[in-house]
Amino acid sequence: MFELGKKEMDGLLRFNQQTIPVYIYTPLCGTCKVTTKMLEIVEAALPELKLYSCNLNAVTEVAERWKIESVPCLAFIQGAQVQKKIYAFKSVDEVYEMLKPFACRKSNSRRLIRLEREVMRVKKLTNEDFDQMVTFFDQMAQTSWLSSIHAELATYVPQQNGIIALDVGCGTGRFLQRIQHQIAEGIGIDLSPEMIREANRQADLLQLTDRFEFRVGDAYELPLKNESVDVAISTCMMFLLPEPEKGIEELHRVLKKQGTLLMLNPSPLMNPEQAYAVAKEQGIPQEEWEYLWKWSNVSTRKHRYAKEELKSMLQPAFTQIEIVDVLDGLAHITIGHKS
Repeated sequence: MFELGKKEMDGLLRFNQQTIPVYIYTPLCGTCKVTTKMLEIVEAALPELKLYSCNLNAVTEVAERWKIESVPCLAFIQGAQVQKKIYAFKSVDEVYEMLKPFACRKSNSRRLIRLEREVMRVKKLTNEDFDQMVTFFDQMAQTSWLSSIHAELATYVPQQNGIIALDVGCGTGRFLQRIQHQIAEGIGIDLSPEMIREANRQADLLQLTDRFEFRVGDAYELPLKNESVDVAISTCMMFLLPEPEKGIEELHRVLKKQGTLLMLNPSPLMNPEQAYAVAKEQGIPQEEWEYLWKWSNVSTRKHRYAKEELKSMLQPAFTQIEIVDVLDGLAHITIGHKS
């Protein structure tokens, strides 16, 4: 949401010719906090929505002119006039349908959006980008929908003794925890020191430090010897790389011959609107929607892989490639074996 102060509000009222939604709140209002959360979820599902917000206390004259009776309030304004005011916000679904018609922009704005997405695609994320999101990623890994995908992914871990598994982009180590009884050793690599700190903390609590090791490292330069692991895993990470081929080359380098590659990536179907539809259809709890929508938003700006594209990146270095749809086709699990 774009926050309006008095000056910004004056400018908006002077120059705006379209009908736009403006969310009015006060900082200490409990109902406003709940409504704000709903609006943030809807914003994630509608990336082209332009939603303004303002603190009632900062725009008292305008609020009096619009006859705002209480907060939270969603005012639909055209020019300086209020066309409609909403005071009740029953569900995310209702708010989504209410704001969906306002998620269209002019063609020149669309060009700016495309430019922004191209910039995001070529930008390699840094550890600072992830250090502030430790809690978010840890909670995302525990959602019902991602836990279900992880459970399916775990079935492709080879059933044999002495398995050494590597998870690149391991986050807080939740997937290695899931397969702890299937492997002899686990190695987690992540760009974020804060993620690694939390992964080690959790491993210590679970008494896994004798078998699990978590290190800071770059997917382009893994701190491992050639042919040193039996399984190389990349979940929700490869699509973030501006040059995923480099990441795949490194996974291939550290895998033993006939070693197994496991990846999870978004498909071309992944976008906020489809994520919203799948969340509703699968009955995913509303408190988990935000995680799926944020994944869909980042996917839309970064990379989404068709099955043929994945195969072309992996061949001929990997054979016996299998690609399995998950999340109603919004994402793929990819299984391959080092040649």
